[in-house]
Amino acid sequence: MLRLGVAVRSFFATRQHQTPITFLREALVHGAKVPTPLKARALLATAILIQMMLIGERPHETARELCKEAIELARELNDPSLEADALVWLTMISEKLEQRELALAHARRALQVARRIGDPRLIGRALYAIGYVQPSPEAGREFYLEALVNLRQAGDLIFVCSVLIGLSAGRCTDLEQVREASALAEEAMGLAEELGAMFHLLVLWANQSIYSYLLGDVEEAERYSRRAFLSARRLGRPLDGNVWNVFVLACCATSNGDFARAAQLTGAHDAIDSGLPEPSRGTWSLLEIEMRDRNRARLVEALGQAEFERASAVGRGLTLDKVADLALGRVRPARYSAGPWRTVG
Repeated sequence: MLRLGVAVRSFFATRQHQTPITFLREALVHGAKVPTPLKARALLATAILIQMMLIGERPHETARELCKEAIELARELNDPSLEADALVWLTMISEKLEQRELALAHARRALQVARRIGDPRLIGRALYAIGYVQPSPEAGREFYLEALVNLRQAGDLIFVCSVLIGLSAGRCTDLEQVREASALAEEAMGLAEELGAMFHLLVLWANQSIYSYLLGDVEEAERYSRRAFLSARRLGRPLDGNVWNVFVLACCATSNGDFARAAQLTGAHDAIDSGLPEPSRGTWSLLEIEMRDRNRARLVEALGQAEFERASAVGRGLTLDKVADLALGRVRPARYSAGPWRTVG
C-alpha cells in the first residue's frame, strides 16, 4: 500500500481522493517494518495529500510535521532529490502557516539542492515555490517564467499547470492584462482537464469567473462560479475556498437585478472573508476593488443605504449551508423579519 500511495500521490491529490490517506497512515503506523527510503517517500506523500485536501484538524500543521520528518530521513539517506522535493512542499505549507520568511528559506534551499543535482523537474518546482511565496504575483513572475521552461523540459505537467495559475493570477490593472490573464487561465484549464486535476480546476474556475465578469460576460462568470462552488461542495472542501465564488455570484446577482440576493451574498462574503487567516483571504487587484465598490454602489442606489445595510447584515448572519443555498439559487433571499426561508419552485 505504501508503494502504491507513493507512486500515485499526484493522481490522488489532484483528483481530491481522500481514502488513500487513511491507508497510508495505517501502513506507516501499524505496518511491518518499512524500509527507510520507502517510509520517507510515504511520509511526503501523506503530507501532500493532507495539505492539498485540508483533511483533519490543523491540516497544515500535520502536513508540516510529516514533511519535516521526510526531510530528516532524506538527509540521513543522502537523497538530495527527495530532500528538494520535500522542501518545495514544506515551502507551500509554511506559507499557508503565515511563515513567509521561513517558507522562502526552504524554497531557496530546495533550489540550491536541485541545481546541484541538475534535475530540471526539481529546479522548476523550486523556482515555482520561490515565486509562490513572493509578496505579490508581480514579484513572483520572473521565477514562474524560469520555472515554466524547466518544467516543460521535464514534462512535469501538473506543476506546469500550477505555474500557469500563478502567472494568470497576476494583479491586473487594466482590461488588457485581464485578457492576458484569462488566456493563461484558459491554457491551464485545458491542461488541468486533460490531467483530471480537480484541485487546479477549482482554482481556475474561480479565477476565470472574475476575469469573465471584468470583461463584461456576466453569464460566463456565473457559470464558472457555480461550477466551482458545486464541485467544491461535492468534494467536501471548506467554504473558505469558495469565498471568491460568493463574491462573484453577488456581483452577478446585482447585474441581473436580483438586488436582495446580491446584498445578502455581499454580507455573507464579507463575513466569510473577514474570518479567514490572512494567506487565505482574497488579495484585491485595483480592478477587483473597483468591481467590489461598483457592486456596492449599485446596490445602495437600487435599495437605499438603510435597506442595503439591513440585507447585508442578514447575509453576515447566515449559516454556511444557507449561504451555499442562496449562492446557488436554491432559496429566495431571507426575509428581514422572522419569516422562513422558502425553497425556489
